[in-house]
Order: sequence, then structure tokens, then C-alpha cells
Amino acid sequence: MSSLVTVYFCDSEALKSLAQLFEKSLKAEREERRILDFMRYSMASPGRIKAPLLVVKGLDSLLTGEYVDPRLALDLLRVCLKKVGRDTLLLIEAKRVDWTPTNRGEVVLDGVRLPVSSIDVEDTLRLQEEYNIRNFVKASL
Repeated sequence: MSSLVTVYFCDSEALKSLAQLFEKSLKAEREERRILDFMRYSMASPGRIKAPLLVVKGLDSLLTGEYVDPRLALDLLRVCLKKVGRDTLLLIEAKRVDWTPTNRGEVVLDGVRLPVSSIDVEDTLRLQEEYNIRNFVKASL
């Protein structure tokens, strides 16, 4: 599985903290989009999406919707992530993020398993310790 993009999957509190931290370090404002708006924007974009900091909210509504197949939703999300530029720092909000340092091949988002290329355990743990931010993981898709 090849790596498309590096993503920070976060719960809502971690998203706020990480977004503020990255805004200060990048000296750029974040661009926020709801998940469906992001997917529409991505598919309509003729080239790669170029934003220094992109925050996508509402993944839980896409994964846990009554009439949605979570596997299909994650496959569509992967297709949309192909359009994100490599220099873009991408934060995606989920209600519940579960992962273990021993299993670097998957992240569980709102009860749905998402296979990833790798989890950057070292960087995730370093950010958690240095800035006291919990409930997020840095993964490559």
C-alpha cells in the first residue's frame, strides 16, 4: 500500500489544540471544511489542493450514518485524499480515535477499522508529551 498523504486523526479537543499549535508554527490560517464539502471540493478540483493547514470535520457523521456503508465511505475518502498536496498539513476530526503503538497498520475511527500505511508512533508520542495533547494519531494513508 503506497502512502498518499500524512493525516492527523483527532478527537474534537485534540483538533482544537493541534490546529492552534500548527497555526502558530506555520504562521498560516487554517482552512476548515465539513467532510462532504471537502469531498466535493476535492473531486471538483482540477489539480492538487494547496493549503498549508486543512481541517476536515464531521467524519463521524459519514462513518456512522444510518444509510452509509463505512467501508465504502472510507474508500471514497481515500480517493479524495489523492488530491491533497503533499505540503498540506491535514487534520481530520473523529469522535473516537483508537490505536495501539504495537499495531502500526490500522487506526479505529468511531468503531470502524481504517487500514493505514503506517502510524508515526514516535512523532505522535512526542507531541503528546511535549504539548500535553491526547486522543490523536499521526498516520500515513
